[in-house]
Amino acid sequence: MIDRNGINPTRYGALPRQMAALCDSNMRMFDLGAQACIERSVDLAIHALMLDPLSAAVCSPAEIKQMTLEMFKAEKKFLPGYK
Repeated sequence: MIDRNGINPTRYGALPRQMAALCDSNMRMFDLGAQACIERSVDLAIHALMLDPLSAAVCSPAEIKQMTLEMFKAEKKFLPGYK
């Protein structure tokens, strides 16, 4: 919460197991995405996008891989060192 006293964290306690599991699985995408940046790995980026619930809802794994490879090709000059 942000108010005149600044930023104040709010704690609500533990989530029910089913909600925690859903959040955990959806958040793994961000872990893989960060790892892809750290390691400069196209493969990890592809895997991260395959876990993205929005990408997975509209694209097959093959389409996600193709889309990611096309993006890396188009943006190659801005993504040095990716392998």
